[in-house]
Amino acid sequence: MSNSWQVDFQALQRRLPAAWQSLGSDPRSERTVVVLPSISLPPLELERVKGSVHYEERLLSFLTLLGMPKTKVVYLSSLRIPDEVIAYYLQFLPGVTFSHARERLQLIALQDRSDRPLTEKVLERPAVVERIRRTIVNPALSYMEVYYNTDLERQLAVRLGIPILGATADLRYWNGKSGAREIFAKLGIGHPRGRSSIRTLEEAAQAISELRQECPGLEKVVLKLNEGFSGIGSLLIDLNKIASLKSTAQLVAYLEELSASSLEGGEGNHFAEILADQGGVVESFIAGPGWSSPTVQIFITPLGELLIDSTHEQELGGGSNLEYVGCTLPARQNYVQGLHCLAQRIGRELLLLGAVGPAAIDFVAVPKDSAPPASWVEGEPYRCGDCDLYAIEINLRRGGTTHPLSLTSYLTGGGYDPHSGTFRLPSGEEICYVSFSNIAPPEARGLCPSDVIDIANEFGLHYNSALCSGVIFHMFGSLSQYGRLGGTCVAPTPKEAWELVESTRQILAKQARELSWLR
Repeated sequence: MSNSWQVDFQALQRRLPAAWQSLGSDPRSERTVVVLPSISLPPLELERVKGSVHYEERLLSFLTLLGMPKTKVVYLSSLRIPDEVIAYYLQFLPGVTFSHARERLQLIALQDRSDRPLTEKVLERPAVVERIRRTIVNPALSYMEVYYNTDLERQLAVRLGIPILGATADLRYWNGKSGAREIFAKLGIGHPRGRSSIRTLEEAAQAISELRQECPGLEKVVLKLNEGFSGIGSLLIDLNKIASLKSTAQLVAYLEELSASSLEGGEGNHFAEILADQGGVVESFIAGPGWSSPTVQIFITPLGELLIDSTHEQELGGGSNLEYVGCTLPARQNYVQGLHCLAQRIGRELLLLGAVGPAAIDFVAVPKDSAPPASWVEGEPYRCGDCDLYAIEINLRRGGTTHPLSLTSYLTGGGYDPHSGTFRLPSGEEICYVSFSNIAPPEARGLCPSDVIDIANEFGLHYNSALCSGVIFHMFGSLSQYGRLGGTCVAPTPKEAWELVESTRQILAKQARELSWLR
């Protein structure tokens, strides 16, 4: 396909305002939503995500669209999603019978386990593309929901003849760490001092040496890939450990060794190659005692409206405590309004750049008594009572907070209240949730989706709509082989939500050994 598809894509995107308006004003209109949960990263990057095909289950939260009685959903996946998992999600639909919803859902599985983007697999199968195209009813109001919006997704949109509820321009640069730093600098928003558009380990070594000179007392710096996924692809470098390294060559050798030993999935062996392809940044590590990592989600509608979707606290893990492992809602009250203010400023800039759809902006909150020296940062931190906020990165895509927020909103009928920074039910009551990308204990590896569902029912973990409390599981398919099972624990208070996390882990561990739930 020649590059003429880009012109055709822009023409398709002009349909979005009408499609978006119909969702709110006429939800009973006929439409088809094609859900494409492709992690469209280069193969070398996908190799690092163990069981990457199972991440495609994370957008099953969009099955809630079947709550609109004339909406059809086409859900694409690399591997077949078990019937019991589909039934698990469809049971949550209020006011719609299972059979009616199931009839309007078409699942298309390619049976291709390879570590390549799902969209690439679809495009190389003309029969699959044509099958999807023939399924679409009322193209004028139909659209695609995607995880990433790259050239691959845009080419597929053109072949299907429907727009993407996402960016209207090629915003790859602004979706990366270098582009985010440029936006923060333009707006004067405080962010770590650093260097952007790093393409080689030699450039990274030079940037590290410069930061050591510019930031007296700085102990750590971070080397990040521009398009790092969930915090993976970041190297935390302890400057005390490299104090004896005097030459650029020695520092490059250290970075090569560090990337090979620190990054999972084989990525370390290709780090320099990936860095050359997408670029990266080197930044001061400004987190101090008592720091936290809040994130705010915004949505830019096709009508040009900027919405605050939610605020969360990110739960971080991994060897360097930089990897996203989960989130909690709400974020801490002492700085939630500051997050809203900064998100509005950044969101307006993204709107000017042509962004449409979801975006997440990550921050670091540092108590004032452990705030970093001025030489370690660029711009002015946003002061919120007893702490300062620093902007870290922008993600113009769906993320780890998408499925817990959308499912909780749909199941409860509630939503995020930007005035209070909390999640409220229609009654006005507040509820909370804690969501983890892996809630399973090691003992649970080997359990199948039906096993998890049976255990949840047997031991009272299953989400209870009457109480607005319980566990909503996701990524069932990765548990048996990879030991990963996502879970969102919903409860009236943060304390109860965390208690539910712990009890879920204990029950799964015990029942994986004892099997008392088997009939």
